[in-house]
Amino acid sequence: MAGFEVSGVSGFDAGIDAIQDAVRAATQVGVSRGAALIQNMARLSMNGPGPNVRTGTLRRSIEVLEVAELGADTWQARIAPTVIYGRIQELGGTIHPVRANMLSWVDTDGNRHFAQQVTLRPRPYMKPGLDKSTPLLVDVFRAAWGEALEA
Repeated sequence: MAGFEVSGVSGFDAGIDAIQDAVRAATQVGVSRGAALIQNMARLSMNGPGPNVRTGTLRRSIEVLEVAELGADTWQARIAPTVIYGRIQELGGTIHPVRANMLSWVDTDGNRHFAQQVTLRPRPYMKPGLDKSTPLLVDVFRAAWGEALEA
């Protein structure tokens, strides 16, 4: 009766496991780098049709809040402003008084204004940042995975 013997299977399995671990770690690196790219592009989007920069607080508040593995081959990054007015700047909307009968503010010329409500037009900065980043994300991941597989 003829037979054969295969050797080195355990080493092969260990090698495949090591590659999977390296790719998983590299994916986290890619997601983190991609999130930082989106963050930077969103900040740069404020130098155009987005919100005007007066103090820089909104721009500085754009942060990578979370990079998380949600499951097998599924990752998430949350990039968002942390100031309360970030959302209304991005999407627009109407502001109503909450603790008083009127809204009140002082403009850049020092004049005080009062109103029952103020409607802001959308001045997106996050979406343009994402749109500018999207074509570059392939290269971000390609580099992260390439670094992992070359090691």
